[in-house]
Amino acid sequence: MVQGTNIEPEFLIDTAAINAKYAKYRDDPRRWWTGVTQADSDCRGESLQRKLYEASGRFIEAMGKRGWDLEGKVYVAPARPVKDMATGAVILGKFEYAIRGLFKMAHTPKPDRIEIPAGLVKREQDQKITLSEAVKAL
Repeated sequence: MVQGTNIEPEFLIDTAAINAKYAKYRDDPRRWWTGVTQADSDCRGESLQRKLYEASGRFIEAMGKRGWDLEGKVYVAPARPVKDMATGAVILGKFEYAIRGLFKMAHTPKPDRIEIPAGLVKREQDQKITLSEAVKAL
């Protein structure tokens, strides 16, 4: 290892950037949610339509249990190959379909204030700390 180099990632919470990113969603209670289902590659036509319809129903039901109501139509993306999550290798004979819908929270929750330790908040452009220093600040 070369002396004076640090391989640890830099870690700081840029609260200004986070607030700017989510400010546009502040007054809109709707969110896009996506679910994924798989089907065999030989599943086509009416059987595929039935399978996707049932999967969409389960997705909407699961979102309802989490407190989200569907606001419009559900969209199903074209088939794409299934990849193994551990290795990234394509699994032959299977396709996956992304099911996407716009949902609105049934009951708007009361916002919670989260206290972030001052040592983790980025205040200056050139301010940097390592992950181990951030863990110590907690």
